[in-house]
Amino acid sequence: MKFPGSGNYPETDLLHTLFIQYDAEIGLGVKKMLEDPTSSDPSGLREDEEIQREIDRLVSTYPAESKIGQVARKYADYYDNIKKLIRAAHSYLDSPNS
Repeated sequence: MKFPGSGNYPETDLLHTLFIQYDAEIGLGVKKMLEDPTSSDPSGLREDEEIQREIDRLVSTYPAESKIGQVARKYADYYDNIKKLIRAAHSYLDSPNS
């Protein structure tokens, strides 16, 4: 899934900024884990409460038909995929073959 843009709306700037760093951290953490699972620290692969709160706030404030609401929902979908990736990474680390 493609990284969503902020749409150049001030209302989504915080969410966009939070995601820039978080996306990179999760991607790097998963890459390291796949390269060498025995030396990986899974504690860095976790959901971000601040991102979730901001998504929830935007989705509840702006209807799906509005431009900001559409951007917020793209981030919500993107974040759902990241959460699936995190769960898969933890399952991989917890498996006996890793």
